[in-house]
Order: sequence, then C-alpha cells, then structure tokens
Amino acid sequence: MLLLAVLSLQAATLKAVFPPGSKIIGPYSPGIVAGDYLYVSGQGARRADGTFPSDAAAQTRECLDKIKTIVAEAGFQMAGMVYSQVYVRDASAFAEVDRAWAEYFPTNWPARSMIGVANLPDNTPVEVNAVVIRDPAAKKSVLFGKAVTGNFPSPVPDAVLTPDRAYISDCRGTGASDISSEVKAALDHMGVVLKAAGLDHRHMVFMNPFMLDSVGYDVMGHVYAQYFEFGNTPARATINVAALPEGAHIEFTGVAVRDLSKRLAVRPKNMPPSPTASPCVFAGDTFYCSAKSGFIPGPHSGIFAETVEGQTRMSMRNLLDGLEEAGLGFENVVASNVYLDDIQDFTKMNSIYKLFFSDTPPSRTTIQQRAAAEHKANTREGYPALEQISIVAVKGPAKYELKANSPKFWKLIAPNTKLETIAKGFGFTEGPVWDERGFLYVSDEVTNKIFKLFPDGHHEDIVSLGDPDGNTYDKQHHLIDCASVLRAIIAVEPDGKYKVLADRFQGKKFNSPNDVVPGPDGALYFTDPTLDLVKGEKQELPYQGVFRLGADGKVRLLIKDMAQPNGLAFSPDGRKLYVDDSERKEIRVWDVTRDGGVRNGRLFGKLDGPGDPDGMRVDTLGNLYVTGQSGIWVWDAAGTHLGTIVLPEQTANLTWGDPDYGTLYITSSTSVLKLRTKVNGFVPYK
Repeated sequence: MLLLAVLSLQAATLKAVFPPGSKIIGPYSPGIVAGDYLYVSGQGARRADGTFPSDAAAQTRECLDKIKTIVAEAGFQMAGMVYSQVYVRDASAFAEVDRAWAEYFPTNWPARSMIGVANLPDNTPVEVNAVVIRDPAAKKSVLFGKAVTGNFPSPVPDAVLTPDRAYISDCRGTGASDISSEVKAALDHMGVVLKAAGLDHRHMVFMNPFMLDSVGYDVMGHVYAQYFEFGNTPARATINVAALPEGAHIEFTGVAVRDLSKRLAVRPKNMPPSPTASPCVFAGDTFYCSAKSGFIPGPHSGIFAETVEGQTRMSMRNLLDGLEEAGLGFENVVASNVYLDDIQDFTKMNSIYKLFFSDTPPSRTTIQQRAAAEHKANTREGYPALEQISIVAVKGPAKYELKANSPKFWKLIAPNTKLETIAKGFGFTEGPVWDERGFLYVSDEVTNKIFKLFPDGHHEDIVSLGDPDGNTYDKQHHLIDCASVLRAIIAVEPDGKYKVLADRFQGKKFNSPNDVVPGPDGALYFTDPTLDLVKGEKQELPYQGVFRLGADGKVRLLIKDMAQPNGLAFSPDGRKLYVDDSERKEIRVWDVTRDGGVRNGRLFGKLDGPGDPDGMRVDTLGNLYVTGQSGIWVWDAAGTHLGTIVLPEQTANLTWGDPDYGTLYITSSTSVLKLRTKVNGFVPYK
C-alpha cells in the first residue's frame, strides 16, 4: 500500500467557460468549472468601449459585472460566490472599494482579501477574481467580531464555509507593538476565525501571506512556523505587496479543508520537508500548490536564469514536480496566480506560460505586487525573482486507456479490450488471489478484512485483521497473508482462523510484511518494507528486506539493500526473482540459486511516470505486469517497457484468474476490476 492510497479522490469534470464576446489578453480561460466549483480569472475594469470608469467604486462594479457574466455563462449564480481577491493600485481607494462591495453584495457575502499592488495588466486600476460554488444554499458565512462601517454592516465575513472547504478572509493583527507581534496577532486572528468554523490551523491547505517589505521573511517565517506541524504545513504563496488596508504590515488569507482526513500534503522526493510551506496539499480532489519561482534547489541553489522567459520555464518545471508526484499534470490545473516583478514582462511571460497548456488553459490572475527590483546578478551570481506562479489543480475525469510503446503490446492485450468492474465501494483493495472454485480472495486495508469476492459482485467476509496486505496460495493451497499490523506472515483457514508462520528474524520483529509469493522450491518469499509500519511502533530491523520462509519455518534474509521493497514475482522457469522498490521507483532482478538464495542483483527497469511500483505478476511468456498509481506497466523479459494499462484509480495489485488464467483481476483503490488478455498467466502455486 502506498502513502497516497489513504486519500480517496473523486474525479471532477473540468470545463472552460468563454462567454460570447470575451476579450482575453493572455493565455487563460475566463472561467473553469471543476465539479461544483467555478474558478474565475481576474477581471479588470476596462469597459467595452476601451475606457475605465472614473472612480474606484464604479471600477469595482465593472469588474464584478464581468464576473457575473462568466458566472451566468457557466450556469452558476453570484449568490454562490464564496471567495475573492481584490487588487487595487491606489491604496487610498480601499474605502471606495469596500462601499461598492457592500452595495453589490447586500447579502450572501463572499470571503475576501484586498491587496494594494504596484501595477496590473491592461493598466486596469482594479482587478477582481472569484471562486463560486454551484449551490448557493450550500454556503454559510462565519461572522466573528466584524466591525460596522458607516450605516451598513461590513461587506466581508470572516470566512465562508462550503460543504468541504472554508475560505478565510484577510486576517490582520493591526495595533501590535512590533512586526513580530503583528504577525502573531494576525495568525491568532485566523485561529479565532477557524475555531468559529469548527476548525483550527491544522485544517489549512493554502495560505497567502501578503506583507510589506518591512516585515521580512525571517521574522514572519519564525513566527509562522510555530503554528504548523513541521513538514505538514499548508501550501503557501508569500507575496510582498505595495500596501494593505487598515495600515497593516501583513495579512493572511487562505483555504482550509473541513474534513481533516481529506487533507494530504504532497512533497516531491527531491525536496526536503519545510517548517513553513508544503509544496502542495490535497483538499479532497483539489490540489493547492505553493508559489514557485525559477529557483533551482540543491547545494548550488539559486535563480540562474536572467530573463523572465527563462525563469518562467523553470517555475513551470518546479510546479510539474508537485503535480507529477500526485499523478496529475498541467491538464489538471484549473486556476493560477502569476506574480510579476514588472508588468512590462507580461507578454514575455505569456510566451512561455502558454506552452504548458492546451487550447483551453486554466483561469488566471496576474499582478505586479510591488515596485520592480533592479535586474542584476547578486553576489552569488544569481538573479532576483522576476515571477512566481501558484496553481490550483483538480483531479480530472478518471479514464481507462491502453497505451502501447511497442507493437508487441497488442500481442498481449487486444486494442478493443473492455475493462470490467466486478465490484466497487471498498476502502482500499489489495492482495487478490484466484480460487479455482470461481472466486477471489481480496484484502481491504481500510476496513481491515479479507473477503471472498464472487463474479456477481457480492462478497463474504472471512477474517477481520489489522491492515491485511498481499496474499497468495502456497503449494499446499493454504491462503497466506502479509499481516501488516501483526508484522507477520500468517496462514488463514477457510473459517477465518489464522496461524502466525513467522514474525521475526534473528529475534527482531519484521517491519510490515507487504507481499508474498511461493518460490519454485515451495518456500515463501516476501518483502518487508516500512510502508505500513504501525505509527508509534519501533523499527527493529535496521533495513527493509526480502526474506525466504522455508517449509521448516526457518527465515533467511536474501536482500537488504533496497529502500522500500514491495511487489515480487518469479519468472516462469523459476530462475529469476523480480522485486520492485516503491521509493526508488525501480524494478530489480536477481538470479535464483539452487539452495533458494539469490545472486547477481541488477536493475531491470525504472518507472519514469507518476506513481510508484507496487504489486507484480508474470505471464507464461515471461512478461512482467507491475501495478502503480497510473495503472499497470507491462515489460518484456528483456526489460523493455511494452506499454501501460491506464486505469481509473490507483492500482495496488493484481492476479491471474478464470479457468485458463487468462484474465487479470485487479485491485484498484476502492474497486476490483478485470481485464481479459491474449496470454495465460504464470501461477506459481498451481
């Protein structure tokens, strides 16, 4: 079981919104519908005749009218607007914007953040973006301690709740005695708002600290880190701006997830954990990514591209690392914010930005947040950041697809083969084993059960067991399970009773046995990573190994130099043992010796796409089938990647079944699937 598997993601349908007569000035869509949410690009105040309204209030209304047109075209309502950021070039106009806002939203107020900036595209004095929910009745305002201005209530609630999220308005700490105290007061303010919504700082998935240059990153970061768990912080875009309302030096705004179990921080393996920002965080199906610049990490880190084009290209590369770690791509991006050091670079930035998207790019807001910096190398031979980009992505529609890298792939699976669903609605399925009587044994790592699954979709529970993982039959047709919580290899009887076959090596407990297969000599071979080691329990073995359990009950260590060994399989002739490594994203192969040992370990193949390798099986021709987040990778015996079976859900394991063992039965997250092939599977326990 892989880390990302604990988060069940429901795919959303993505659709671009282009009202008739839309005039866009860059590679973005006016709006993107993602399931029940609509993301609206920043709208400026220029009228159809090319002029701007004369005052900030009228300019704000013009921006909101444009948003209203996009909202209507999408089939949504303005009453469903839940969040907005308002960018104003003239800080003295904040009060006018507030008054226009209150008049435009007499009720059903959205959460909002207002920021003073140096410049905006198309020379607009005001720019407004929006997030809108499909059902206005599903939104709820959180009002806690808001002031009353003039004769009307404040037009901005502290937060707006949707069924799955909380959008937090700007939280300030004005009146504090020093900068550090103001940062703390602003975060405490946010804490009060979150508490009123039934949440706390742990629920935050994305934060926008907007601050003046006088605050300083070190001062803000030192205080900020005290409010979040190290390595599990929200994604963040920290932006130095020209001005803030109420004389504030800093304000915080952002998004929280209401169900903490739907929150998952994602960090590419090439990035160390941070005390102040996670690269990206899931809130259910929505993926919030921190702002990235052209910064190159590593021992010689810095920004080494001199031009905005070069830096934009590197920023997009950095963003792609986070997307791919989550199994997503730029096609999943629904909204972005581009922060330019100089708005004069708008066209140059666009020339690179557009290369990463299709003909319907995401919604976007672009600003120049403060006065432009001097463009010259610093003492480290690096350059100042000319742009930053943050993104919001949504897991797109799930799909099934056969992708061939070689004509040989079609000799294994027919191009028109249909994927069938046997059953769905489980927690997280693993360890399928076909029984000749016509059913499968399947593990569910969420409900902690092993059950029989029949062709008509009904199932019968066999045993309740803490985190059952991979299964197999042994040569005597006993069901063998990797019991992660027990840290043991067990034999399960038909009545659900089980016997521990092995749980230690040289007196030390196994880590969390993951997958098991019978060898040509009848012994059981199994992997022992730490992927499912129970939280709080101590790892006793100083490695993650591959072991052999003989018929005499003796355990023998075969391999101990892998990071996280997971799936394993023997070649049909029993001369080779394949083992994949989930952390290193590679498959290794060893020659099997006559005494059941292995030698001559070497690289068989590496996975260059999203997801990590998991379970594996072999057909009678020696081809290897390896599961992972994207589906099933198919390799020939020489190590050539023949093609990929792309599946709708993250796939953990597979087995051969049916009377001729010509069908792949696949445990794929919450579902069990089957796929007919043109070959027969190698079944080591037959």
